[in-house]
Amino acid sequence: MDEARFYWMKHFHNEISIITSQKKIQSARYDKFSQRQDGQDVTYNNLLNELDQEIVNKTYQAIDDQITESEIYIQEWLNYQSLWEIDAEAQIYDRIGDDIQKWQRLMSAIKVGRKTFDNSETEKFFGPIEIIYSLVQLKINNKYDAWHKEILNKFAATLNSNMLEFHNELLKKR
Repeated sequence: MDEARFYWMKHFHNEISIITSQKKIQSARYDKFSQRQDGQDVTYNNLLNELDQEIVNKTYQAIDDQITESEIYIQEWLNYQSLWEIDAEAQIYDRIGDDIQKWQRLMSAIKVGRKTFDNSETEKFFGPIEIIYSLVQLKINNKYDAWHKEILNKFAATLNSNMLEFHNELLKKR
């Protein structure tokens, strides 16, 4: 996301340029008899040199912090792209197997993961950066629901199989 940093820093510098290139009001301009002093800066170009460098550094840091926060937030949403790429059979079901505790942890993780996008908000602001995610949110909700249903069905089948095995063992031991 260096492009975002470059864009916002360039935008910041353009704004500074607009401010510093403004012409100063000169009272001598309206006085016919006064003489203009040559070499006098008629713009605010020297304004940055007069600022405390710490203030300038804090400004750059604030811009960088906003960009970093927005990148982290975007990455959270990009993580849900794996819903379309995941091979549930190989990456989930084979790893978990018949271990009911692992299935329960997975179901809890799914519930917690849902909180990221299960809300009525459709945009988020990071300073001047606006992230509108309403379309992505809808697609993720639909895919997540389908994926969750598939996992619940597989869990139910696994649980049913374990219960049948347990029942058969009880019958044999009778």
